[in-house]
Amino acid sequence: MSHFVGIDWADQKHDICVIDDRGQIVREFIIGDHNGGYLNLHVYMQSLKNPRIILERPTGLLVDYLLDAEYPVYFVPPTISVTHRPRKSKSDRGDAYMLANLLWRNDDECRLVLRSSDLCQQIRQVVVAHDKMQRELQRLGSQLRNHLKNYYPAVLKMFRKPTQPLTYAFLEAFPDPHEAAQVSLEDLQVFFSGQKYRYPERVESHLETLQRDTPTRLNTHGDQFGTAALVAVLKTTDQQIRKLRREMNRLFRQHPHYNWIKSLPGVGDLNGARLLARLGDNRNQFDDVDMLRATAGTVPITRSSGKRRSVHFRQACSRPMRKIFYDVAMKSKAKSAWAKEYFQSQRVRGHAPARANRALANRWVGIIWKLWETGELYDEAKHQANRQRTTELRRAG
Repeated sequence: MSHFVGIDWADQKHDICVIDDRGQIVREFIIGDHNGGYLNLHVYMQSLKNPRIILERPTGLLVDYLLDAEYPVYFVPPTISVTHRPRKSKSDRGDAYMLANLLWRNDDECRLVLRSSDLCQQIRQVVVAHDKMQRELQRLGSQLRNHLKNYYPAVLKMFRKPTQPLTYAFLEAFPDPHEAAQVSLEDLQVFFSGQKYRYPERVESHLETLQRDTPTRLNTHGDQFGTAALVAVLKTTDQQIRKLRREMNRLFRQHPHYNWIKSLPGVGDLNGARLLARLGDNRNQFDDVDMLRATAGTVPITRSSGKRRSVHFRQACSRPMRKIFYDVAMKSKAKSAWAKEYFQSQRVRGHAPARANRALANRWVGIIWKLWETGELYDEAKHQANRQRTTELRRAG
């Protein structure tokens, strides 16, 4: 006998539905999102026979608690579970039953949550924190760009990136655009020399830009305070990103998968750590390479009905995993001859760049699966020979 426990996760409370082998509801209740609520669930689970649990997420404190207690935990992506609702209306209680029912029916979309090693989990945590901070830096950079457009456009013409130490230093040294327009060439050269500027021949052009693009707004006192605040936050964010990247690299280099991941053409420490974080190091998480491709969203969905057949972009997938495989494919074109050739062949067939790169990413998923299986380093010559042999066999057949 088994019991199937559906949990509809929320911020403050979690709805629980338990059904038995016959698919009948045994109990429905709610727990709070705190230690007491988790303990109440654990005590109740002790009274069940062979309990199996399912949620709409594979991570989180509740999931960690259940895995630490050695319960079998499954998850089904929200994009999949929404298609199983019997009606358009949504309720937490109904979702908890729907999840338990999916697990009772042994639906193919119910995936067992398997943990990676402690080291891999640490890498994933740092990668997630790094990427969040990177997005925050981009958001703040957009604010600074828009802010400077309104009163100090010359800075945006002088520096390609507003989010860089040189731009921060210039705005701290010359916060007033009117005073900056009056600065001498000698003073500007001293500033850039102190910043170890690699293009001293451009300093005179920068001075012309400052003089030509002086804004007409007379009072910029408040604007300067706003700029100073943004620059201070951006500098701190920049520092924390570098700190996170150093820790990410340190942990990544300790992992047994480091060597074969780094052997992939164009993959540096940053994307290598991201790939390991999203892929994990527990191969049992994926039944086969096709499951990995579906999870990564590199293969489309084919729908057939009678004589009709249509191919659609795969929406239900791990978007972070799709992005890292997409990035791996993008970087590989500069370092791998066959990858560049394959991408170009897709473009010749009429595919858009994004579609061509996704097809290349799909090829890389297969290669990475094989390397993950064997632990071998990637060998461009060996791969080229395998491709040539496969082509010859196809022609012979």
